[in-house]
Amino acid sequence: MLTQRKLHAALASLPSVAIDGPWVRAIDARLLQGAPPGEREGLPPQPLWGGGARLHGGRFTPRGGFDTLYLASDLATLGLEIGSVLGAGKGVSRMKDPFTVVHVNGRLTRVLDLRDRAILDALGTTVDEMTGAWRVKRAPPTHRLGMAAHESERFCAIIAPSAKRAGKGFVLAAFTDRIERFPPSFVQSVDTTGRLVQRIP
Repeated sequence: MLTQRKLHAALASLPSVAIDGPWVRAIDARLLQGAPPGEREGLPPQPLWGGGARLHGGRFTPRGGFDTLYLASDLATLGLEIGSVLGAGKGVSRMKDPFTVVHVNGRLTRVLDLRDRAILDALGTTVDEMTGAWRVKRAPPTHRLGMAAHESERFCAIIAPSAKRAGKGFVLAAFTDRIERFPPSFVQSVDTTGRLVQRIP
C-alpha cells in the first residue's frame, strides 16, 4: 500500500464506477427491535444503519471512523463473510446470535472498484492485502484505504472481492454520509410489509 500522502494523491485521479443492486446485508436481529444505539427512542428500526461499523470497525472502517453500510453480492457470499456458513464443506456455524437478512436495492454512482487490477496497482496494493485478516492487525491497509477514500469525498462506496468466496462474490462498503452527494445514488431496503423500509438519502 502507498504511503498515506501518496494514497490521497492517487485517489484524487482514479476513476470510479457505477454499481446497481440488488444486494443483501445481515444485521443483528436485536437492532431491528427499535431505534439503533444512540438514536432517539421511538424511532422506527433502521435496517440500513451503518453505525455498527463506526462503533466496532469493519473491513474498510476503523473503529470510531464513519458510518458504513456493508453489503454482499449474494446470499452465499453473505453467509461466508459473516461466518454463519463455513467454507470448504465445513457446514454451519453453531455460535451465532440471531441475525436478519435484508435485501437492498439501489444504485451507487461513484464507487472505487478494487476488483480492477489497474486500480490496485495504482494504490500499490494487491487482492491479498485487501482481503487479508484486518482484525488482527494494527492500522491494517484496508482501514488506511477506507479512511483515505472517505476523506477524498470523491467516492460514496468501495467494492472489493469477497475475502471468503474468492472469485465468486463481492462486498460493498457504502459511506452512508456520502451517498446523497452523488445523485442519483441511493440505497433502499426491501420489505413489502413496510416495517423495515429505509432509504438513503
